[in-house]
Amino acid sequence: MTVPGIQCSKFTLVAAGLVAVLGTTSVAAQTGTVTGRVTDAQSLQPLGAAQVSISDLGIGALTQLNGRFILINVPAGTHTVSVQRIGYGSAEATVTVTADESVSQDLAITEEALALDEVIVTGTPGGTRRRAIGNAVTRLDAAEVVEARPIQTMQDILQGRSPGVAFGRSSGNVGEGSFMRIRGVSSFELGAQPLIYVDGIRMDNSIELGPSTPNLMQTSGASALDDLNPNDIETIEIIKGPAAATLYGTEASAGVIQIITKKGQAGAPQFELGVTQGSAFYMDPAGMIGDQWTCASRLPCPESDLIRFNILEAAEARGEKPLGTGYNQSYALSVRGGSDIVNYFVSTDWNDQTGVVDYNWSKRFSGRANLGILMSDEINLNVSLGYISGDTRFASGSLEGGGFWPHLMWASGRDMDGEQRGYVSVRPEEFATVETTRDNTRFLGSVTLTHNPFDWLQHRFIVGIDRADEVDQILFPRDANRPFGALSEGEVTLTRPLNTIYTFDYSASAVYGLNDAISLTSSVGLQYFSEERNEVSTIGRVFPASSIRSLEGATSKVSDQEFEQNKSLGLFVQQELSWNDRIFLTGAVRGDDNSAFGADYDAAIYPKLSATWVASEESFWNSDLFSSFRLRAAWGKAGRQPGTFDAVTLFSPAVGSGGLPSIQPDSYGNPDLGPEVSTELELGFDAGFFNDRVSAEFTYYSQKIEDALVDVPLSPTSGFPGNERANLGRLDNHGYELAVNARALESTGVDFDLGFSLAYTMNEIKDLGGRAATNSLRLGFPHPNRTTDYIVGLEDGGLLCDAGVSLAPDPDLADIYGYESGGATVPCDQTEDYEVLLGPAFSPWTWTTDATLTLFNNLQIFGMVDAEHGRWINDYNTTCRTTACGFPNTRESLTLDDPIYVESVLRAGDHPNDDRYRSDSDASYIRLRELGARYTLPSRFNLGVDRATLTVAARNLWYLWTKQETLLDGYTKIPTPETSDPTSDDGFSLFQWPALTSFELGLRVAF
Repeated sequence: MTVPGIQCSKFTLVAAGLVAVLGTTSVAAQTGTVTGRVTDAQSLQPLGAAQVSISDLGIGALTQLNGRFILINVPAGTHTVSVQRIGYGSAEATVTVTADESVSQDLAITEEALALDEVIVTGTPGGTRRRAIGNAVTRLDAAEVVEARPIQTMQDILQGRSPGVAFGRSSGNVGEGSFMRIRGVSSFELGAQPLIYVDGIRMDNSIELGPSTPNLMQTSGASALDDLNPNDIETIEIIKGPAAATLYGTEASAGVIQIITKKGQAGAPQFELGVTQGSAFYMDPAGMIGDQWTCASRLPCPESDLIRFNILEAAEARGEKPLGTGYNQSYALSVRGGSDIVNYFVSTDWNDQTGVVDYNWSKRFSGRANLGILMSDEINLNVSLGYISGDTRFASGSLEGGGFWPHLMWASGRDMDGEQRGYVSVRPEEFATVETTRDNTRFLGSVTLTHNPFDWLQHRFIVGIDRADEVDQILFPRDANRPFGALSEGEVTLTRPLNTIYTFDYSASAVYGLNDAISLTSSVGLQYFSEERNEVSTIGRVFPASSIRSLEGATSKVSDQEFEQNKSLGLFVQQELSWNDRIFLTGAVRGDDNSAFGADYDAAIYPKLSATWVASEESFWNSDLFSSFRLRAAWGKAGRQPGTFDAVTLFSPAVGSGGLPSIQPDSYGNPDLGPEVSTELELGFDAGFFNDRVSAEFTYYSQKIEDALVDVPLSPTSGFPGNERANLGRLDNHGYELAVNARALESTGVDFDLGFSLAYTMNEIKDLGGRAATNSLRLGFPHPNRTTDYIVGLEDGGLLCDAGVSLAPDPDLADIYGYESGGATVPCDQTEDYEVLLGPAFSPWTWTTDATLTLFNNLQIFGMVDAEHGRWINDYNTTCRTTACGFPNTRESLTLDDPIYVESVLRAGDHPNDDRYRSDSDASYIRLRELGARYTLPSRFNLGVDRATLTVAARNLWYLWTKQETLLDGYTKIPTPETSDPTSDDGFSLFQWPALTSFELGLRVAF
């Protein structure tokens, strides 16, 4: 072979080859291999994508999904192996390598206290590092929470894990959810539900899904959020207020929940199998109901004729068990892996829950396929597909929609040994015949295309759909015994809602440096959303025979259809300035137009400013106490659009003269109607103490909600009934949040981690736009709230009331409202125009303590205690026992020996709402929310799997303290302080089931 300028013989080539082979063999003979696993020091979970290296030799590798790594061709001798991962501190270990042998060295790294370099989803391409964000953002490792804790629903993941995030209630009716609040309540009419995004597309955030009860038209209260499979979620980011949500525009002032599902990673396929078995039950249902009374004679009942009973104790004495133990089971299988070009995550899950009555159940199948493709060095494509199919049967089938639980509380005690068995009207077996069901499917699909044509420029385009299809049914079969009155002649209500949300999102960011110290990031974005809701419903009444149960067999039918569509278009620009990667200034503005705005309303404009300073990275910083410290501030605006038809004048069909079709006025639209606008100032700091063994985040916020929507009565001369909605109100809201996490103990074989979070929020009604005040909607009051006629005595046959404006025991509340607690005693006819304020219907104070004890690197014992303080509720289940509904079974309602009770309740008049009997109560509590243990099998067991964990856990355990165990009468039991209607935020609870205690045993295996 001849190459220009080089001549060599065959002998020379052969000799050179021999030298190369012998030389290679000699080198290989002097090298070995280093293997091991990288784990999270706190959770013990393996960490993928960690960089393991021997820096002196230039040898390195990334860990696989199972945390495993291998370093090959490591020269014999002693070396230092180090590991690094974004969001974690580094760790190193010394290893001694022997030629031709493999040495094992595991490494554990600790999550950084502030995690300043982790990337947060902010609405701009690629996200933003935490250090550059001027507002508080909570980032939850959902995958870790699901694996370690007793999690059934998405609500379980979020509850108690972020200060300022609260749920309205916990329900024992399997399949029901709850509304969510972030930083309290910031609207009179639009609720407090935040926006929900899944992999960049907007998802339905409804909390009133499922069938409606026939009389009261209340939904079962299923939550769209709980349609998601918790096992598919990687992280959840909570964007808490208008200052943070400006880039999300109209609808975002109540906050934003960003859900990121699991993605594939380069490496061999990693399978994970999870199996959970558990139970759900009431720990002491008879104790929750308390003493019940019946009378052996007529009212007023002599003391000697009072008979105490408890309906559940009586049933058990007969060998019956009206409330049993539910069985929960779930099975999850997933695989993730891929190459540098293509990666994937595929999962399937089956979840089956049963409540304390066997006809209350929920079954859900879910599947997910996420695919990432590196199409070129410049273009990356991500596809996210999720499908959910569920069937639920609620325990809420009855005349009034509450089902069996309220009837237990209202038990009469009569005919205890007879056919009725002490139940007030409907017996347990008759409730089981009513079918209240939700059959739902949901498809979530998105495509994200990222284009990096230059190092300094990135484009991102997201398109996706959330489509939810339901079939809701309430069936009352024909029953000759007529337990449900006219409904027992046979009635079926069939509703089919179809909800579709389309998302189109384009954004671009350009990064460029002015010099070595200053860099700029310019971003623009355009979002378009379209939501369509189409609902067809039919009610069929009177079945000819008991065997007929379908809509087709009904004697009469009435059908209805509703359709509404909302469209929104938004554009934003943002400029970020960075100085030495320590000081960041950001300014942005967003403009929105929405189809719900009035015809005469221009587009909404939402500006934003923020600043952050990582002071601990300055050269002058020299603090033994503060290992890291960051200051942050943000100011911004966001909005909430009115209802779809609030700005539109509507007419309804009618029958005119001579039976001809006609129309009649229905609702009056406001052409000037615009969004509610929330302005927020947020100040805070993040700090690490004692070499980041302790971290703290503190935030103060102040919100002003202007142009709040209020309903103004229309003049009779307008020709339209009801009210007109207008932007006339104002509501101010403020509060603070604190989160502290500490590695309290760290030693060989024993670690103890402790977390504490505290949140306070309070609002005040500042303006109603001239609208006449109501009992609960008054200037100076919080919203929502509970009010009452507080009757304090009786004089000459007339009731005496407290004339104060507020009875709230918290002196801070009195200071805010400008009134002293309580007031003078006056005749009740002098207080007819208002009721006395008891307190807010939300919890001003919430706190959570979370602890984890790790023993010998394999066993974790964990627990969570959470608390709410200052919230007032009204449990109407209890009210019916005392003052209403005709189901008296308390001592006072039978003996009638309290003249105030007789005067205020039986004679009613203008003051039937004596708080001692109406079931208003202070719902403050402290509860052991979670308790359990998790054991990770040591790798030396060599069971043929990469990792195996066993978890034993319980949820919703004991109340450690409650402010009120009974009503103010001193003896009527309050079943639970955690109650509220699924769709109501005013503290009113109508026929709701208390939360269930759950116990589960789980096994997860990775291979």
